[in-house]
Amino acid sequence: MNQNLIFPLAGFGNRFKDAGHIQTKPLIHAGNKTIVEWAIEAVKFDSRTRVVFIVRKDQCIINGLDSYLKQRCPNAEIIKLDGPTNGSLETVLLGIKNLSLKGSIHINTSDIVLPNPVCLNTIFKNNNMDASTVTFKANNPSYSYCKINETNPNLVEYMVEKEIISQIANVGIYSFRSVNKFIEYASEILLSNTRVKNEFYISSVFDSYIKDKKKIQSLQVTDVHIIGTPSELSFFTKFVLPTMNPRSIGFVSDHSGFWFKDELISLFRKENFKTIDYGCFSEMNCDYSDYVPIACQGLRDSEVDLIIGSCKSGQGVNICANHQKNIISVSPQDKNQFKYARKHNCPNFITFPSNFWKPKDAFEIYKNVFKTIHFEGGRHSTRIQKMISSNNN
Repeated sequence: MNQNLIFPLAGFGNRFKDAGHIQTKPLIHAGNKTIVEWAIEAVKFDSRTRVVFIVRKDQCIINGLDSYLKQRCPNAEIIKLDGPTNGSLETVLLGIKNLSLKGSIHINTSDIVLPNPVCLNTIFKNNNMDASTVTFKANNPSYSYCKINETNPNLVEYMVEKEIISQIANVGIYSFRSVNKFIEYASEILLSNTRVKNEFYISSVFDSYIKDKKKIQSLQVTDVHIIGTPSELSFFTKFVLPTMNPRSIGFVSDHSGFWFKDELISLFRKENFKTIDYGCFSEMNCDYSDYVPIACQGLRDSEVDLIIGSCKSGQGVNICANHQKNIISVSPQDKNQFKYARKHNCPNFITFPSNFWKPKDAFEIYKNVFKTIHFEGGRHSTRIQKMISSNNN
């Protein structure tokens, strides 16, 4: 079956403009990659897949978007629209109307980071599904949501934009087994001017599929990071990205955690981690509140990716760290707590109680958890962003 992958990139990205971004949205950097680069890497496809980027002409003239995309995907086709459209569905339909596509169509509308990319070639393999949407657990009213069949959690009953009808949201990667059927339904929606919140959304096509009793599958994924708004982008670059695979670690303790800290630093250095010791520097009695803020400032200044702290109970350093700006500190008592803290809380500060952990055990569990477990994002990102916003006000 022929595979077609469409990236509609013709939106204005007004929220980024309002936040002071000059570059067109697809070319805004999220860490060391652009937003569109992360989107491309969110899907896995082979060299036979027909890749189409749909952009505005002014994005190419002013920002060189077409040249950038050609460098990233030399075999891709770039369709240039004269101006803005009334939503992603209209963008896609205008872009593909003269391409004579055959086979399946996959549409990646989203501004997302997926550490585990979706394999497009297997979506319709060994099943009788007519369409598919990649989903994740969320609770943000800005997303679109699916109502899932109660007896078959892989089947979608209906889909709604910008309204929480379940905990299952759409990532924004949509697939249709027949490109001709997709075009037929999409054309009907535009001709009838069926808009949702004054726009033409891809989700409206799913409504047409469901009315005709077509089967739609939900492909649920974990580890989803949304970067579609300035606040989401800021959270990703400040908190998620540095802790994905931290290689530069800062260390801090009070007097009761001094030897634990020194032994731990030695273990990290032997494994070629970059380390910075923020104190304390002896077993003489001291106040952790004199050292923890310095370490946290080093983290904010990007001197390190992550901080590891220690004191006798772990509580003092942990409390002090959580009173610092843009710090998420956890104090795990065992591997299970560490694992869930990593999955759900996106910590950039780990506090070990030195009277409970041995340096070697802490080091081995740290390596295991950070290698095998990742922050899941999704609804957890929303919760943490609320907390950070509240603490910084």
